[in-house]
Amino acid sequence: MCALPRDVWEAKWGKGDAARGKKVAVTYRGKTVLGELRDTLPTTASIKNGAGIDLNPGFVNAFGLNYEFKLPGFDWEWANES
Repeated sequence: MCALPRDVWEAKWGKGDAARGKKVAVTYRGKTVLGELRDTLPTTASIKNGAGIDLNPGFVNAFGLNYEFKLPGFDWEWANES
């Protein structure tokens, strides 16, 4: 599971709970892991630490990393739901 800024998911899915559970593809160092949007970060303009996504320990473990970290280089996109 992950969290994205409110303005990001509202731009794609609108207000309310329509975005909850949507698939998110997170890529780090060439490896992509699929997860779900389950939480909300503050709006992008309100984030002062540079975070663009918050990953829960399960998501991080799928990358083989320790969950207590802050690393640059993660990219994400809405996953295709076919």
